[in-house]
Amino acid sequence: VLTRDTIAPTVTVGVYYGIGFRVEPRDRTGFAHLFEHLMFQGSKHAPKGVFDTTITNSGGVNNGSTRFDFTNYYEIVPSGALGRMLWLEADR
Repeated sequence: VLTRDTIAPTVTVGVYYGIGFRVEPRDRTGFAHLFEHLMFQGSKHAPKGVFDTTITNSGGVNNGSTRFDFTNYYEIVPSGALGRMLWLEADR
């Protein structure tokens, strides 16, 4: 989904995975949240810290959350960083 708004020179990249804690057994919870955190630990081309450093150095912010039905990640960065954010998300 792409929605253009020219009010501010920023972009938001949001990635949603259709998995949350609803599928976890009652006696073994926390896996979805664990995997959410593991997604911030680096990837093949962007070792640990590169993702966050790239975002903060551009003046952006990022976060993620685990919900009942989904897990999501988002970045808000200057529009000039869109290509890099899409590449980082794809690599993640």
